[in-house]
Amino acid sequence: MKYKLWLLITALTCFSSFLLAQQPLQITVGAVRTQLAQPAVKLGVQYAPDAERLFNRDFIRIDSTKKSLFILTPEIDLQTGNNDAFSGLTIKLAGLHLLFDTTRVTGTVTPRSDRTIHVFQYALGAETSNAFQKANGLLEVGYVPMYWMHGTRTPAILKRTKLGFFLQGGYKFDIDSNSTFMLRGGQLDESKEQTDDALLRLKGTFEINTGNYWVNQRTQSGLALIGKANAWYDFLNEEIYYRIEAKARIFLGRDYFFDLGYEKGSGAPNFNQGEQFGATLTVSF
Repeated sequence: MKYKLWLLITALTCFSSFLLAQQPLQITVGAVRTQLAQPAVKLGVQYAPDAERLFNRDFIRIDSTKKSLFILTPEIDLQTGNNDAFSGLTIKLAGLHLLFDTTRVTGTVTPRSDRTIHVFQYALGAETSNAFQKANGLLEVGYVPMYWMHGTRTPAILKRTKLGFFLQGGYKFDIDSNSTFMLRGGQLDESKEQTDDALLRLKGTFEINTGNYWVNQRTQSGLALIGKANAWYDFLNEEIYYRIEAKARIFLGRDYFFDLGYEKGSGAPNFNQGEQFGATLTVSF
């Protein structure tokens, strides 16, 4: 089990170095208290596209006859650790199709950021845990409305929120059925999804983030409160899974911060319903 964990960490570290020139990439390390009350080291690597960057006029030019944009981008979300810390690895190749109204700024056609931008996502990917006993192959179709950007008429409190809906279908593969390693606590697979069988889920996501307030303009230090909730409905097994996160985030600078957090549920692919408390340091590139 240990060599698999370190192999995963090494592979993801190498992969993350490939993405360093792209934003946003976040690497997290810290200590958590697991479901079995064990102290554990937590490692996280996350890379996800930031659709808002696409609307920087210096970054993109849009033909006046078009009101859409399509891009391909990788996505990666890793959480792992020792003892019975939550674990999960999701890797996707995602296509983002953005629909928007346009306007002219100093003669240049640009998207209107004062109106909601509609983002449709199409993705092909895989999920597994650091035990590498099972893996899910997934196709995903989703929708995320971008209503929170500067200039929109959205009420100020809603600009602190984000939501999305995704339909996921695929297959659950048995890749190491002969493993003698006994999973326990927060690493148990508590999903009702069966190996060597189809998968079909509806996923909903919601986030509220106060942003960095009490900010020191010189050092960019400050404080934020963050809440995230993910829920999945498993159509084939008529089961509901969830993951809830709550964090107090202390910004130590613009690109690194310290989190005091609580997690309930591991999310995909294990859908373990345990809980963790922890303190982590994150660096954003």
